Amino acid sequence: MHKVIFKFLIKTLFLSSICFFVGWLAFSIFLKQYSLAVYSVVLAFFTIVTLLFLYLLVRISIHKPVKFINYFIIITTIKLFIYIIFMLVYLSIHKENAVQFLIVTLILYLIFTVYETISILWYYKNSK
Repeated sequence: MHKVIFKFLIKTLFLSSICFFVGWLAFSIFLKQYSLAVYSVVLAFFTIVTLLFLYLLVRISIHKPVKFINYFIIITTIKLFIYIIFMLVYLSIHKENAVQFLIVTLILYLIFTVYETISILWYYKNSK
């Protein structure tokens, strides 16, 4: 299990590094007027949540493999609510850059959701 978690950690940090570099490039060169100061915080939030939920899903697949699909759906739903709460809290405090924040959050949500789904399906298929 530790090897799998370590692989997920490395891959997730690599994905986060790519997202950070692309975001930095976009906001410092192409989209200066739309710069979002909390981009790195949002990225760190997505990285931490992704690592936490990948860890939980790997543990569940080992201890309760029969119920894996049910837990996957439940955990994905919980994760979505966590993201929504995060967005609502941020937007209630910082209304001035709501559009930039929502666009960045949506893009990161799509990137990390695709990554998580591909990773967990690959793991589930190869762990049998």
